[in-house]
Amino acid sequence: MRLILVWALAVHGVTQIVTVSRIARPVREAAPSPLRALLSCPMCFGFWVGLALSLAGLSPLGPLVSWPGFARGVVDGAAASAVAWAAHVTLARLGALEH
Repeated sequence: MRLILVWALAVHGVTQIVTVSRIARPVREAAPSPLRALLSCPMCFGFWVGLALSLAGLSPLGPLVSWPGFARGVVDGAAASAVAWAAHVTLARLGALEH
């Protein structure tokens, strides 16, 4: 259970920093158009964060399934996308996001 919480917080933290933080704004604005869309979308970027964490050996599914790395990574990416989106929507509704 602790691994899932740490994983979810890592997904959320990295995704928020890249997609909405003031410090990453210059990177988002300087990126080419297709990449800018990815860097500004918590759901999209969250998927790639989850996939990267999974392929780096930080998969919450690791102890539960014996799927090949990439298959587990895709499922982790989908779960990370959901975590990132849920956290983003929650923060937006609380008025905690910068504009």
